[in-house]
Amino acid sequence: MSNKTKAIIVILGCIIIGFILGVLADRLLFLKYHPRKPGLKEYRKELIKKLNLNQTQQVRLDSILSWSQIEFKNLSKEFRPKYDSLKNALRDSIKSILNPDQIEKFEKMMKEIEKNGRR
Repeated sequence: MSNKTKAIIVILGCIIIGFILGVLADRLLFLKYHPRKPGLKEYRKELIKKLNLNQTQQVRLDSILSWSQIEFKNLSKEFRPKYDSLKNALRDSIKSILNPDQIEKFEKMMKEIEKNGRR
């Protein structure tokens, strides 16, 4: 194997290792700055443990949590259209001050934001 081939293999190996390390670092930083929010099950477990709830209290807690989950869903259904309407009005207002080239860029930005689950 020639020195040139060895050098290419080493360079490719470094690139692959660098890519893998970059992906791992990105995931670790993402988790550090965007921690997962605890779900309802975790919240329930925490309440039971930290408050030392007895069996009767746990049953009543389950009832309360079920009720609140339904209420939050109903609130979201009520709130969502108003939120979307305000968001669309905001975007329309911004577009009204832009030229056609800027509007195109703005719309691409908004699609990217929506794709990433923001706003």
